[in-house]
Amino acid sequence: MRGDDWEVPRFATMPLTVTGGELSGVSGVLLPSAMIEGNVVFQRTQGLPPDPTQFRVGAPSVDGSNLGSPQNGRVEQDGRFTLDGVAAGPHWIRTQSPRGWILKSIVSNGRDITDTPIELRSGQGLSGLTVTFTDRLSEINGQVRDSRGTPITEYTVLAFPTDSSLWYSQSRFIMTARPDQTGLYRIRGLPPGTYFVATVDPIEANEWFEPSFLDEQRANAVRLQLGDGDVKTHNVTIGR
Repeated sequence: MRGDDWEVPRFATMPLTVTGGELSGVSGVLLPSAMIEGNVVFQRTQGLPPDPTQFRVGAPSVDGSNLGSPQNGRVEQDGRFTLDGVAAGPHWIRTQSPRGWILKSIVSNGRDITDTPIELRSGQGLSGLTVTFTDRLSEINGQVRDSRGTPITEYTVLAFPTDSSLWYSQSRFIMTARPDQTGLYRIRGLPPGTYFVATVDPIEANEWFEPSFLDEQRANAVRLQLGDGDVKTHNVTIGR
């Protein structure tokens, strides 16, 4: 942990059940936060080397509470990053990258944790993370139109994995795209795997990560296989 102990952010959480009336005498013990350190590497197949400072690495909490800061830490020019003030508990490691790059893997002490939460203890310093980005982006594209060939723009195209264990909030295996004025859509950056592709009403956006909602979409979805850098075209016809 960097700095003196008094500089370390501290947090306290506890479950409370309030059934009515006033609640008094509540106290909690503040415990020091955790820290995450690592470096990013790039698998480049074309173009110039990227600017590492344009990438972000964060550690959002699995339950969405997101105590502490920063939620997204900037990568230094030498590829190193540090996340201070991370509250104890289970966290995802999540990234943001500039156009043309996607996350490929996250490895901690030889273990792939790309899609596995990490459990942080109070005061823990987790170091040695290797976050790898690649410029080999997969893509699903196509046109959404009616039976007469007229472009349709008011639907959303949803891609989600056939593996239901990957249906969770913040899953990088679930993406959406809205068609443009010509009905064309593009979904870029899905990890390799097998996917369902469906069209859904955009008002259902809050349900895109809900397993029950995704399960309902499977019956009318098309199945597509994506590998590293694959580009697949799927046109959608909506009857009217």
